[in-house]
Amino acid sequence: MSTRQLAVQSCVQRIDEQEAKLREVMERLFSALGGFVGETIVDQSAILPASKQVLKSAFEVNAYAPPELAFSALTVAMVVHQGVMATTGAEQEAAIAAALQRTKLLPQIYRDQLNEFDKLRDGCHGEWNRFGSAKMLQ
Repeated sequence: MSTRQLAVQSCVQRIDEQEAKLREVMERLFSALGGFVGETIVDQSAILPASKQVLKSAFEVNAYAPPELAFSALTVAMVVHQGVMATTGAEQEAAIAAALQRTKLLPQIYRDQLNEFDKLRDGCHGEWNRFGSAKMLQ
């Protein structure tokens, strides 16, 4: 295998690993959000344990996500936290409205990032500097 092929393979592998890890943590966040919604509809006493999973998962996303997706995940966590901390019906309603608004953006930002991984992989096959080595993507 040539140096160029090894460089391209290494570049693609690194991006594949980043994507796989992001998919893994986002799966946990989406699962936690679904659990939060499902459990709290049936049993209001489940709000606290279910919200803990959302908060934990949202913060975990931040270790692997680019800034826009990380910010979106943290925003979802904060509005869930506001809902848990709400003491009046009006505060709870405001938190629910904010949560619905914030969570609807999250899937699209996530899909945009998955598309970005495809572009990065395409870039692995592209640019070579004047010394003939790949300009590796970080």
